[in-house]
Amino acid sequence: MREVRLSFNFFHDLENEKWALQMLNIFDTFQIEIGKMGFYEPLRTEFSNDTFVKMWTEGDDDFYSFICRLKNSKGYLNIHNLKDGLPGNVGFVFVVSKTNFLNEMDKWIRLFDRICREWGPFQASISRRIEEREDLMYETGFSKVKEVEWLNYWSDELLCVNSVSIPNGVKDYNCYDGVAFNKGYVFQLMNLIDDPSYYQLSEKIKAMIGPSFFYKCSEDLDLLDFYSH
Repeated sequence: MREVRLSFNFFHDLENEKWALQMLNIFDTFQIEIGKMGFYEPLRTEFSNDTFVKMWTEGDDDFYSFICRLKNSKGYLNIHNLKDGLPGNVGFVFVVSKTNFLNEMDKWIRLFDRICREWGPFQASISRRIEEREDLMYETGFSKVKEVEWLNYWSDELLCVNSVSIPNGVKDYNCYDGVAFNKGYVFQLMNLIDDPSYYQLSEKIKAMIGPSFFYKCSEDLDLLDFYSH
């Protein structure tokens, strides 16, 4: 499956029931049907609101990560480290096929907008798989950005921590669109997510912003170990 990923990362824990109920509201509002759920494959638990809230808030022996399969689809929701994860590694990812995303793009962008407005992520993005990145390995950690994606939300906190003033400069990068947005900045790389120049433009903008904002990456694991020290 050629994937589109809607990724959301947070500095605050999310295991509180408030967030579980907000996610159930997201499901209802955007007509997302969940099939089976579980902490481990194979998934065996049928979805219900009560079971979902229990899994979200109680975890499994202090393990606060689980998967929800989207009904009648190969897509899924990967919920990870809702409590006590490394800073910036609390969050969740909706993974859908490119066909599903293109057919319902308005729905997925509205979902992205709502979560960025109401949940306060540290960073968020909508991205598609890029072959040139398939073999790359990244420095460990979650307080920076891996890549410039098709749609990017970078919070004021993220920009401040990494000493980058994107709002004053991103429009000079020839992106499709960019605006100040809910305690952060959101910008779209290009009009179409399947534009063949996605990777080249992403790399160009990374170079213009500068390497300190992004995690170092390499195809050589030993070289990454060198970077980390």
